[in-house]
Amino acid sequence: MREFLDSETFVFYLQVPSSMIVLLQGYFESYEDLGLVRTLDAQSSLVCVITTPSMKESCENLLLALRSELPWREAEEIPGDELKQRYLGYFSGNN
Repeated sequence: MREFLDSETFVFYLQVPSSMIVLLQGYFESYEDLGLVRTLDAQSSLVCVITTPSMKESCENLLLALRSELPWREAEEIPGDELKQRYLGYFSGNN
């Protein structure tokens, strides 16, 4: 799943094997300013990649390129408002 949190923030929600979350973070750290990886729920392997609308396509291209090495899939549901507020730091209420 994916969504705009507000006019400046776009989020990809992914299921990533727990053992590979750090690897995903490492890839995104090497591409500075492309996106920020946050672990939302380690037990269910739910992570998100936070980016800007202008970097959304580049972020998606990197995710697709990594798929053969790092078996992620899109999360089936967008997290609720409480989880967003706790882990993403804010919630605009404009969903």
